Amino acid sequence: MGLPLRDLVEAQEIPWDALAGRTLAVDGYNAVYQFLATIRQRDGQLFTDPQGRVTSHLMGVFYRTTSLLGQGVLPVWVFDGKPPDRKAGTIRQRVELKEKAEAAYQEALAAGDLETARRKAAQTSRLTRPMVEELIELLGTLGVPTVEAPGEGEAQAAVLAARGVVVGRG
Repeated sequence: MGLPLRDLVEAQEIPWDALAGRTLAVDGYNAVYQFLATIRQRDGQLFTDPQGRVTSHLMGVFYRTTSLLGQGVLPVWVFDGKPPDRKAGTIRQRVELKEKAEAAYQEALAAGDLETARRKAAQTSRLTRPMVEELIELLGTLGVPTVEAPGEGEAQAAVLAARGVVVGRG
């Protein structure tokens, strides 16, 4: 899950008004996984359109983006590209954890335990390439820039900050 940066660098809180008129990189995968874990129905199911397509990711990105724009901050959404080969083991572990969480979710749902079902459902979140493409289309429609990183989005956001394209990552 990355480097323990908190051990190396002290976090600095910046008030929103100090960021007004600035550009901020948003780690797309990190944020969208948060939305997929939290923007759910009472029983843990993701929100969907009438055709059954997941919309929770769109809701989260739309509201986060409009909130940032309302604060005068232009977000640049940075999405991951191909994960590095060294991450293959971590990805395998995550898939296994999601499968276990899915089984626990189904058990809790069958038992009528909605609290546990919702908690376990949040652990099953998956972000697919078509979902990322929908997000890029949504953001483009809103006039918000996106970047598709060649590798990890967080690293690309750091490069954007180092080059002065953005003031930081949110």
